[in-house]
Amino acid sequence: MEDDLKEELFFKNLIKEAGREKASQDFFSNVMKGIEARPKKVLSYEPLISPTAWGMLFIGSVVAILGLVFLTTDFSMNWNFGFMRYISIPKIQLSTTMLYAIGFLSLFFLQIPFLQNYMKNQYK
Repeated sequence: MEDDLKEELFFKNLIKEAGREKASQDFFSNVMKGIEARPKKVLSYEPLISPTAWGMLFIGSVVAILGLVFLTTDFSMNWNFGFMRYISIPKIQLSTTMLYAIGFLSLFFLQIPFLQNYMKNQYK
């Protein structure tokens, strides 16, 4: 506590000895000229999601929708996969709520890398 008081008194004495400086008459105009001389930053529009990413999202959505349609209907292409009789794949029964939860979480975790990349680019 005493050290703080000593430092405060020391700095007060230094300021009294040095006195105040007066700004020149054209200080304001010099500052304004300096500000005007700085190069201006032009912000260009960049979309958050690029056209390539939109294309990928569209293709992924179409594939997912077609996959759900074909999995939930009795659609069959009659492909002959002879080796499939040796593999038994269990049928998974999920409730609607569970399907929504899985869809929400997958979209949430898919979104995180895009947001991290956006934040890194924004605050460089």
